[in-house]
Amino acid sequence: QDDRSVLQAFAEYEDVEQNVYVARPRHRLKQGDIPYCKCKPLAGSSETCGASCENRVTQTECIPQSIMGI
Repeated sequence: QDDRSVLQAFAEYEDVEQNVYVARPRHRLKQGDIPYCKCKPLAGSSETCGASCENRVTQTECIPQSIMGI
């Protein structure tokens, strides 16, 4: 039974020549629309972004390249 289903699968196999994406295209932000971190380094702390960070509130990651205070 299993050998027969494998042979049938091989007989019905078709090469995919091109991917067709049915979802909407990925949204790309313009350079001016990319959120950046406006936090300043916290005195006496290794952290830059505290609880009042706008990015933290909107759940946007603060990465070192986006921190304006550094």
